[in-house]
Amino acid sequence: MAYNAARFGSPFDFGANYNLTSNDMTHRGFRIGRLAPALFTYFLSLPVVQAVFPYLAGTKMQTNFMGMTITEVFYGGALVSLPLLWAFAALPLLHRRIARQKDLRAMVLLPVLLAVILAALDCQMAGVLYRYLSDYLTPLLFAAALVWLWAESALAPRVQAAASGSILHTVQHMLQGAMLAAVAVGICYSFCVYFAAEPGLLGQNPALYQNVSRLVQFWL
Repeated sequence: MAYNAARFGSPFDFGANYNLTSNDMTHRGFRIGRLAPALFTYFLSLPVVQAVFPYLAGTKMQTNFMGMTITEVFYGGALVSLPLLWAFAALPLLHRRIARQKDLRAMVLLPVLLAVILAALDCQMAGVLYRYLSDYLTPLLFAAALVWLWAESALAPRVQAAASGSILHTVQHMLQGAMLAAVAVGICYSFCVYFAAEPGLLGQNPALYQNVSRLVQFWL
């Protein structure tokens, strides 16, 4: 925002008035019909998995909105494609700690709230574009990692009080393993998206694409 003020004279002028694309962001307006399909696509759309490298295929957003909707090919919504974000499902189980630890509550809930607001603003101001996930995905991943650790810290006192070999010890080990697995799946997903996303490395750097493809599909 300081950059905006220095360059354009206002902290709220993000340069949309000067863009040289076919998408005039100054006259899009706010249309409620854009919101539901956009938020679903950003967060909940399913990735399309295929049998050949890079194992992901793009899909176009489906909408019955009667106005103009500018979209890009998507490779799955954030909450569906990145298992680390599934940690947010544990928030109802942590309601007592959330009520007590207001600083941690803010660090977890604020990124979630801002992510939804940013996704709504993105679709209204510009369109439903896959690259806009980078606007809010890093804070969301950070918040999800905090929830995983929060859940583990809530479980730790009970594990210490429990007898050795109890079900709580098993749950703790499963939770730790699940977090590592979620991170690993997220890395693999990002790797596949890097090679699948348009315009695609197959056209930009076919040698790199084919070399990596042969390394990954070593059985061919």
